[in-house]
Amino acid sequence: AADQQERNSVAEAESFPLYRPIQGSDLASNAKRAAFGWVGTYGNEFNDDWVDDMKQAFPNKGKPLILMCASGGSMEAKPGAATGFQSRSLKAVYYLKKAGYKNVYHLE
Repeated sequence: AADQQERNSVAEAESFPLYRPIQGSDLASNAKRAAFGWVGTYGNEFNDDWVDDMKQAFPNKGKPLILMCASGGSMEAKPGAATGFQSRSLKAVYYLKKAGYKNVYHLE
């Protein structure tokens, strides 16, 4: 959300949320919203436009990009997290590398 971004942002950083509020008003979208609402959370889904938005904003796939999110994330094995702690920013690194970006870094 915008307030989360403001609290956790770095000066001059740009925000490209990997997840967005559930789109659409079809039965499946409404069912997802209801399920999230029932457990008391706001429903989000993967932003299908995210990679294309990144390609448009950062067409130079060799330029260094540093990604971060509020939960951090780590690929380090720790007690209770043998394969690390997954986060939105780590997922974003994966999608960018898959899209051909070479210098993508994760800020823990």
